[in-house]
Amino acid sequence: LPGTDIEAAWAGQGGGGTSPAEGRASVDALLEAGAAAIDAGAADAGLVSIRTAIALADEAGAADQQIAARVALGEALIHSVRGRDEEGLGALHTADAMARTSGDSRAAARIRTELGYVNFLRARYDRAVHWLSDALARAGDDPQVVGPARAYLGSVESDRAEYTAALANLTEAADCARRVGATRQQAYALSMIGRIHLLRGQTDDAIRVLREATGVCESDRWLSLLPWPQALLGEALLVGDDVESARGVLEQAFARACRLGDPCWEGTVARALALVSEARGDVEEAFMRLEDARVRGRRAGDPYVWLDAYILDAMATLGVRHDHPQTAAWVGQLQSLAERADMREMAVRALVHGAQLGWPQRWGPRPRLTYC
Repeated sequence: LPGTDIEAAWAGQGGGGTSPAEGRASVDALLEAGAAAIDAGAADAGLVSIRTAIALADEAGAADQQIAARVALGEALIHSVRGRDEEGLGALHTADAMARTSGDSRAAARIRTELGYVNFLRARYDRAVHWLSDALARAGDDPQVVGPARAYLGSVESDRAEYTAALANLTEAADCARRVGATRQQAYALSMIGRIHLLRGQTDDAIRVLREATGVCESDRWLSLLPWPQALLGEALLVGDDVESARGVLEQAFARACRLGDPCWEGTVARALALVSEARGDVEEAFMRLEDARVRGRRAGDPYVWLDAYILDAMATLGVRHDHPQTAAWVGQLQSLAERADMREMAVRALVHGAQLGWPQRWGPRPRLTYC
């Protein structure tokens, strides 16, 4: 529920008898309160604050605050409330139209960065590159825009297995974040750098960078991202044969992800826990966890598509190893998804799994499956 300060602002009962709708400070305070609530995991209360800020900014007719409030709403819906990307996109497109009308190039660059991020999540990589490149062209040398845009562009390239370009953009994003003290941007960029090391089999580098990422999240109390680098760190520890340490990190991450109710993080951690179960000799539990991971990861209407491929890859890997009867179906789904979305490493992994099943050629005799 909204606090009394928000209720008072909504009713126009600010201090000193002056309507908060007439004061810029009221809108700024509401946006700050909304961001703080969302960061603390109280997304519903945060959204109330931001929506109130929009109403007050509209009543006052302050164009810059009307734009800022809608950008804040779009970012909150996209980053903190899974399943609400469409509403978030609507807020961003409205803000973009306002920014173009007012000539606010900085706001337009920030909005395009978020539009790129949404398309990255949905594996619409060409669109993501378009929006992010446009954001960088408009941003100039503004580190508050350049950093996130580079981080998301590097994430796109990482999903596509363009690792050299991805590392360049993510490293620049992390360096930019350090220069301006943007610890959350730094944590995100480090997480994605750690993921690249993990995917490339550079286990020691992955552990080092992912420990740094988790440390940054913890020091900044950014609990809403923390399960992501923890999940990757747990997997890296497992690859390094430290099964019990991996298990401890992942169990903590899973509890956090469930408290947050974030489908992507739940699915990511559940996948890694499945690998721990297999390493500890419980193959049946491993497959149960993988099935659960896929359900969790796809629970929202706007899942992170690469994650679904990553879970399918684990299912196929364990399926081949343990002769699971659904292995061919999993491999077929992975191949279909990876080819369609241009996830190059996942496409190669699907071909390797198919070869292990005895499929003689690229599109060899296999079930005709479509990804759904």
